[in-house]
Amino acid sequence: MSIKLIFVLDKFNVMKNTIFVLLIFIFSSNLCAQKKYKFDTIDKNILKTEVKWNGNISYGNTYFIGDLNINPKGKFRPNIALSLKLNKEFNRNNSLQFGIIKGNNSGENIQDLTTPFSKFRSQFSQVYIAYRKALTVFGIKKIQIHTISGVGYHYADVELTSELQELVSKTTKDVWSIFFPIGLEISYFIHDSWGVILSFTDQIFGQDNIDLFQDSSNGQDNQLILNLGFCFKFK
Repeated sequence: MSIKLIFVLDKFNVMKNTIFVLLIFIFSSNLCAQKKYKFDTIDKNILKTEVKWNGNISYGNTYFIGDLNINPKGKFRPNIALSLKLNKEFNRNNSLQFGIIKGNNSGENIQDLTTPFSKFRSQFSQVYIAYRKALTVFGIKKIQIHTISGVGYHYADVELTSELQELVSKTTKDVWSIFFPIGLEISYFIHDSWGVILSFTDQIFGQDNIDLFQDSSNGQDNQLILNLGFCFKFK
């Protein structure tokens, strides 16, 4: 009788251990499945939320710095620029910017009795692509600061006028150049989807004939653009 009882107890212990092992296995499998589902959901949400589109439309002034860049008092001609920029965000710190800018430039040299007085005026169009880097902390949502650096294409219809006493000559030419924009953008979002933006960009040209005038004593042509406008986000 005792031997039979011991056998039954042993059998019961084996069954109890087997059930315990099975319960652990089932619990572990469910836990792993839940974690995998959770992480898959997070990854999908990250992919959905990190790739975003936003942009801005801004308007402001340009200032040409080159061989003809002096605007004496009383002869200043305002140079304006209108820009449209779209940004594709890959994450909260990095994005690509695609920009289109239309505007005009002007400049002149100091009038001298021995050298011709020259002035130029141009209407230009520009397209570029740039890397955009966020400088602000992720927790700050209303104010965002970004730097940009890239490469673009500049095309302009330029008119150069030269005057020496009573002799006046005009030259008109289409000019193109590669340029390298380096800039800073400060955005303030009044609403979640729109706000205002202030941008400052220095564009360095690859050629020295943007004003159809070359002076070996001066460096490479470039222009400054200061724009103010509104920014927006696509949802």
